[in-house]
Amino acid sequence: MAIPASRSEVATEAAGTTGAAGVSPCLIFGVVTIAALAFQIGLVFVHEINWDEFYFLARAAAFNRGELTSPLQTFHVQLFAWLAALPLSGIDRIVIGRLIMFACEIGTLAAIFRIARQHASAAGAMAAVAAYAASSNVLVHGASFRFDPLATCLLMTALALIWTGRITVLSAGIAAIAVAVAGLVTVKSVFFVPAILAAAFFRLADSGERRAVLLRFITGGIVGAASFALLFLLHRASLGEVAAEAAPSNRLGQNIATMFSLGGFPWTGRYLLRSMVTSFLLWGGIAAGTALVLARLSPGSRARGLALLALTVPLLSIFVYRNSFPYYYVFALAPAAVLCALAYDAFAERLSSPLPLAAGLLLPPLVAASSAYSAGQTAQRETLTAIHEIFPEPVAYIDRNGSVTDYPRLGFFMSTLGTSYYRQRGRPEIRQAIAERHPRFVLANGPGLSAALDPDSPALPDGLSLLPEDAQALRTNFVHHWGSIWVAGKTISIQPGDFQATTEIVIPGPYTLEAEVPLVIDGAILHPGEVREFVVGSRTIGRHAGTGDGQGGIKAILRYGANLPRPAKPAPSDPFFVGFSG
Repeated sequence: MAIPASRSEVATEAAGTTGAAGVSPCLIFGVVTIAALAFQIGLVFVHEINWDEFYFLARAAAFNRGELTSPLQTFHVQLFAWLAALPLSGIDRIVIGRLIMFACEIGTLAAIFRIARQHASAAGAMAAVAAYAASSNVLVHGASFRFDPLATCLLMTALALIWTGRITVLSAGIAAIAVAVAGLVTVKSVFFVPAILAAAFFRLADSGERRAVLLRFITGGIVGAASFALLFLLHRASLGEVAAEAAPSNRLGQNIATMFSLGGFPWTGRYLLRSMVTSFLLWGGIAAGTALVLARLSPGSRARGLALLALTVPLLSIFVYRNSFPYYYVFALAPAAVLCALAYDAFAERLSSPLPLAAGLLLPPLVAASSAYSAGQTAQRETLTAIHEIFPEPVAYIDRNGSVTDYPRLGFFMSTLGTSYYRQRGRPEIRQAIAERHPRFVLANGPGLSAALDPDSPALPDGLSLLPEDAQALRTNFVHHWGSIWVAGKTISIQPGDFQATTEIVIPGPYTLEAEVPLVIDGAILHPGEVREFVVGSRTIGRHAGTGDGQGGIKAILRYGANLPRPAKPAPSDPFFVGFSG
């Protein structure tokens, strides 16, 4: 049997349009989809903010401050600069951003249905929508505030415009602009290109007015290319002269290395296995749909069949894309989910009722994803509130990813990939940032920072740890303050029998002495609790003459700030990030 060539053939071949007790399969799969979306909308408000969601917003905030310098994969700041400027906490802004991404996911679901409806019954198309919406990774990450939901919506919209309806200059142009914007948002949009080109080739081959359709596609392609170039140039110009001085070739090469890295799959393959186990009916539907297309290929349906097979290319990218983490499945699964519609129609006659299938689509992923509700935002909200209490005005700081979105962050992006690039460069970038930019605090929200600052932290492999010079710079210039917050400061130790010690002030400003006895610093007495302003340079710290015979040791702290406040409530026991981290 050949692949159905039109919606009328789909209608005549579709079976099982009414389930047990007269319940429509469309209604059943619609309920599954609504249940999945209800689960996700709850997570939008309570699920912990992932490190790259903070980073996504932090770059928009940096753009507003005029600090963003790279035009590559930062176009989203043009779309969300307004969000970063709202008078809300960073977490509340991200929640709003998640609601926007939730709307993007609904757009993706609509595109899946529209494409699937071209090849399957309405029930089959709804089954495909439900399979995608209820998959475990989409349940957790489908509305996350990052590149993937936005790019997926744009690219699936482009695919739907190409696959369905009459090809016009307007539809081709809109599809091309959607692809252009998605490409500006994230370079991984390239994985959709084979599916888009294959769909366009099929529509051209299937058209009775090939010349006209070809001209419309060419016009759309020109519009898309021009839009990409114009938007990129405008974006780069909006970053100011600093961006023009940056050399993007380095980062472009790094992005290419990121995309095509077979060596990453043994590490990320565990996420594929987990997805296959928890969402086995989705994967089974994709496999069955693929097999059906291959089995039904014939000379008359080859273009359509190849275009359908091309929908799996983004999914195959899991094997070569180094960052194939759980959130990536939101992007990779969307076009391939269309094939579930073919599988449903092929087996619908054998189903006495679609209810068991619907339950199998929803319940296992729901159980697997339910743990996401236990990773809440309490520790994050309390820590960020504490930071704003300690430092009411923005100051420079160091952390993993830009979690304090309104404050200027220093250092590299400490993802596993960012740390890998940092170690390849081999430069003590954090030590340099401390010396030149004088950060006032460190938020130890990543394993590299925790291991450098806290001697009780577990040891890390070299590939995840900071360079020794940077770890030393952190240990010697910051002291623990509250929870995961470390502030600028010096730990002073005068050994028994010694009368003085020296220390290097790298971060200038006021410092408060925390000690049991007065100390003499550069010849002047400083009593416990007193504040003194220090400039950069070496300081000699000695015993005060009235504090004993020098036989005992002295431990003291010079803490940045004039008696810097600490929150009265205990620090949260949970770490800043407890969920997925890559």
